[in-house]
Amino acid sequence: KRKHYLGDFDDDDMNSPTKARKLLSIAQSQQKKLKMKIKNAERKTKRLEKKLFTLTEMLSDLKKKRLATEPAANVLKIMFDGPALEMLLLVFRDVASGLGLHLVLKREIKKWYQVVDGSPGFTKEAFEVLKCKAVEASQRNRQIVCCLIIDEMSIRRQTELDNGKLCGYVDYGTDLESPELPIANNALTFMVNAVNGNWKIPIAYFLIDGLNAIERTNLIKIALEYLHETGIKVVALTFDSLLCNFKVGNELGARLEAVNLKSTFPHPITGEDVCIFLDPCHCLKLVRNTLGSKGSMFDANNQIIDWSYVVKLEKFQQDEGLLAATKIRNRHIQWYNEKMKVKLAAQTLSESVANALD
Repeated sequence: KRKHYLGDFDDDDMNSPTKARKLLSIAQSQQKKLKMKIKNAERKTKRLEKKLFTLTEMLSDLKKKRLATEPAANVLKIMFDGPALEMLLLVFRDVASGLGLHLVLKREIKKWYQVVDGSPGFTKEAFEVLKCKAVEASQRNRQIVCCLIIDEMSIRRQTELDNGKLCGYVDYGTDLESPELPIANNALTFMVNAVNGNWKIPIAYFLIDGLNAIERTNLIKIALEYLHETGIKVVALTFDSLLCNFKVGNELGARLEAVNLKSTFPHPITGEDVCIFLDPCHCLKLVRNTLGSKGSMFDANNQIIDWSYVVKLEKFQQDEGLLAATKIRNRHIQWYNEKMKVKLAAQTLSESVANALD
């Protein structure tokens, strides 16, 4: 019988030099593993003690300064943990030093979201470049006018180790790491496109697992404040026609509804009107998807628009071997296989198709 564990050996084995060496090697290996377990347990205990001490100290100071009652302190102890606790402590440090809470929150939150190495958050280098371009334009008595574009894309749920950091979790650029964070499934991106120039630049991205309208609105306001500090004027905001984005528009101060439509909102710093544009490419795809999946729609005059006519047009072209001056092919009919391609939606809803149907 081969011996792999300490329990496999007996006293007689010590008389054999080979078995004795093997026993020593196994014992040393197990000792090393146990030492590592003890060390990790000590580190974990130390972190927990430090967290508990810091939270207790913070709550005691709040109660001493009459900023929190005893029931409120007990609620904080129960509710906050992990990343939420770390963020609360960051705010508290500045509050305890005598700064006003409103100023601390506004300044600290902007600082948390800013990064310099391409990580999630607002990219510091991008704003420095924009500031340089604004200075160059002002020297020519011009002002750079831009449009802020927001888009969200799906990413694969996975985690991977990158330079000693475990990536893939929800990340807003605040340098908060915790195994309690969910794995991100979307990337929310911000980009600036020049209206009176021929350039565009991404300024931020965030790894998210769902954001409500209020959270998205706060990020947009922070982005507008950063852009204002660079000297660039933002006159428009563009995003997809998602229901959540309609709520964002309403939170910003616009009214994206069929009745009493108001497509502008006040800039958080200057108060000037910022126009909201729904992404026309996304709108085209939504109309095509609705028509193709539902089969029919009604126009403003209450007249029916039937998808079957487009299908019959494509079949007629195949049967006759001629094209009716359209780009309609089978891939346009089987649009679901390529539903992300804007070109197919635009060609399906083009004027040439309408003329061919007439």
